[in-house]
Amino acid sequence: MEIGSIVWFRTTLASVVLDDRQPQSRFSRPSLARRRSSLAGGAPVLSFEELWQPWSRGKILSRDEDENENSVTYVVRELDEDGEEMDREVTMAGDLTTGVVPDMELANVEGQASVETNAGIVDLTLLTHLHEPEILHALTLRYEEGSIYTSTGPILLAVNPFKSLPIYGPKHMQTYSDWGERVRQGLVAGGGDGPPPHAYAIADSAFRAMTTLQQGPGKKKGALVNQTILVSGESGAGKTETTKIIMAYLAQLATPPSSPEREAAGGLRPQERVLRSNPVLEAFGNARTIRNDNSSRFGKFIELQFDTTELVKNKFANKASQVPLVGASVRTYLLEKVRVVH
Repeated sequence: MEIGSIVWFRTTLASVVLDDRQPQSRFSRPSLARRRSSLAGGAPVLSFEELWQPWSRGKILSRDEDENENSVTYVVRELDEDGEEMDREVTMAGDLTTGVVPDMELANVEGQASVETNAGIVDLTLLTHLHEPEILHALTLRYEEGSIYTSTGPILLAVNPFKSLPIYGPKHMQTYSDWGERVRQGLVAGGGDGPPPHAYAIADSAFRAMTTLQQGPGKKKGALVNQTILVSGESGAGKTETTKIIMAYLAQLATPPSSPEREAAGGLRPQERVLRSNPVLEAFGNARTIRNDNSSRFGKFIELQFDTTELVKNKFANKASQVPLVGASVRTYLLEKVRVVH
């Protein structure tokens, strides 16, 4: 890191002292200071965890090397949102040999692969420097622009907007379905030229992969392979809602079964019955917490079952219209007892 470089940096409000020992890792999560009891000597010991301040942007003003101590010290001037210098200066020390400075990272600037002030970045892998502060900064910019979805390679990051957005429904489903079919047929290459990142895009990609022959080691002919979508996140992140959005899209892609099957099910298609089961499951398996009014008490493994008989018979032509959703199963696991109300 040279003088004049734009960086991200963070500092702490307090040092960690746990039973008179320094922390083993600098990656301690932010938390409030707390009092712990020490069995050694029978006396309580007051301990503190590191209280991280938010990441800030800054410019390196000076660089001082100490070969005897094998260290390098930087003086950094904080910058505001417009890139103007502020009064605050901090000193950051690092290892001279490796060049590693804990809690200081290079920032993306104009002229690099992507400009960090551009909220139009849809894939974080395009950033020249990909690390925690740049990820948070990019997600914040997109969130402020009303874009809650951002890709990082094949992974989709979603920020809960805590409000309804006009980016769902049959019209939007059709957009992603049409694009997915064009990619499958080789009419377009896919990637950044398509619709913006969305849960629909993840669901469509899984569906197309499920209905495409996959070549594997030792297999002369391709085979259909089951697909899995993992939805994870902290409490209140929107996992349950995202799962319902994905299920609705997959159900929309599937065609209704024959009339006799519909009549036997009381006129409801399997996909309609699957989607209508969600409120029932939530009634038995959700609870209110301080972070989420509709918090799931346990994890759920949902298996959607598609019939590919007609797809194979017709040699994989017109895929979506020949892969009906015929059923589903739900298994629960990892019960959080702290959320169970007796």
